[in-house]
Amino acid sequence: MARRRVVFGASSITVELFGAILRLVPEGGTILELGSGRVSPLWVDCGLRCVSIEHDEEWCGLFPGVEYRHVPITGTWYDRAGFREAVQGVQYDLLLVDGPPGQRGAPTSRLGLLDELDRLDRTKPVAIDDVERPAEARLAEEVRSWLGSRASISLRRGRRHHSVVLLPS
Repeated sequence: MARRRVVFGASSITVELFGAILRLVPEGGTILELGSGRVSPLWVDCGLRCVSIEHDEEWCGLFPGVEYRHVPITGTWYDRAGFREAVQGVQYDLLLVDGPPGQRGAPTSRLGLLDELDRLDRTKPVAIDDVERPAEARLAEEVRSWLGSRASISLRRGRRHHSVVLLPS
């Protein structure tokens, strides 16, 4: 297997979040990720299934083994009908929220997830990247409430990168 060069923490998740997710997802398990990136194929390299909801067609199919589901952005969130179709029937062990991009003039873009929670599994952990940003911090609190979560893993890299993994009750 060829070694992949990944820069964790820039526009990708941190190595700390990557490690936490690997410890939580069972061998052969499935990660449903919102927003693909250079870390996506690493899940596959680690023996996991990766289903990635991706808005940018140029990223779809970029890495073999990743199951891309192209869903364009409409407004600030993924196209609602496309998102619902893309996640329908996906059995996953952890939801990773790292998209849609929050810096595209839509700092609250990930809050669209709140309208889709009834399509997701509240018995699975939810990892949210970039919770140092106000919208993602709000998203984390809303998802914590939805999960009934009393436990979480908070991961910081310096002062500028913060992620959280919310564990269901």
